[in-house]
Formats: sequence, structure tokens, C-alpha cells
Amino acid sequence: DARCRMGVGRSVESRTLLEESTVVENLLCGAHASLGGGWLAELIRPKTGRKEEGLLRQRAVEFLGTVGLAEQAWDEVARKPYGTRKLIDILRAFMTQPKLVLLDEPTSGLDGRDRGVVADLLRRLQGASETAMLVVEHHFELLSAVADRVVALAAGQVVLTGTPTQVFESEEFRTMLTGREQREREQPWSS
Repeated sequence: DARCRMGVGRSVESRTLLEESTVVENLLCGAHASLGGGWLAELIRPKTGRKEEGLLRQRAVEFLGTVGLAEQAWDEVARKPYGTRKLIDILRAFMTQPKLVLLDEPTSGLDGRDRGVVADLLRRLQGASETAMLVVEHHFELLSAVADRVVALAAGQVVLTGTPTQVFESEEFRTMLTGREQREREQPWSS
């Protein structure tokens, strides 16, 4: 909660959506830090609280419209397919207009088409806000589409940094992925 109020949003690999709630209600959970004052303020100024919540609901529906889900805003999340749930989780992370969003495996379990939808969404969110994104991802095509800078890690150590092209097209990166150099050291007679 404190990190959220400091301007950090997040979407983790294992989503934590409220299955029995609507799509909009799930997005509003991501905006809780935007509501001023909490329950005490709601008791003292109920009209202001309702107005704030109404504006946030409107923003949530507009957000859903960016991925073609506005018509599904009042549907129960439990009835949504996996790819749609991933989009809802990512949108929820952006609801408070954070300074930084941490995205852990935003395309895990998605097919190529749905990965493309996520990449397109991240590009649009990136272009429409001042929010920085830190993305941990194994799908290089997504990173190539949305990242300005890539940090390649192996065994918790930084191996390479640079643009997606500099990193993904480097011989060092290919060797890191295939382990070819290691195998050649272990079995120098094979090629």
C-alpha cells in the first residue's frame, strides 16, 4: 500500500484478480490509492467520495476501451478468458497513474496473438504517460517491441546491457542462451 502511494504499480505473473467482482471493480482496486481520505473521509464527505469514485469508474471504462473491452466492463472476471485477465491485471497496475510499473512476465501463458495485444497495450500506455516500466520477460519479441533498454541476466548476474538490438543480436547473448561455449569447454572434440 505504501509503495503504491509512492507511485509504484505492479502486475505479477500469478495474477491476483477478484474473480467474483466485475472487470471495472478489479480496475478500481488498482486505483484505491487515488481515493482521498479513506473511509473516514467517506463518512464526512460522502458526495465527494461518490464523485471521485464515479470519475475513477469512468477512467476504468476508458482504459478498457483502449483494448476493446469497454463493453465487458460490468462482466464478472471469473468468466473471462486467460488473455483478457492478463490485460485486466496490467490495466489495473496503471490505474493510479504511477511513476513506475513493475511487470513480471506480462505475457506468460499467452499465445502469439495475445502477446501481440499485450505489446500493443504496453506501447500505447508508454506513449500516453510518463510512467516508466520495468519488465521481466522471456519473450524477446515483446521486449524488442516495448523496451528502450535491456539488461540480460544469467544466474543473477548482469551479462549485457543495451538496446534490444544490441543485446539480442550479440554473439555473447546467443552464447549465453545456447550454452555453446560451455559445452565446447566440457567437450572440446565436438563441434
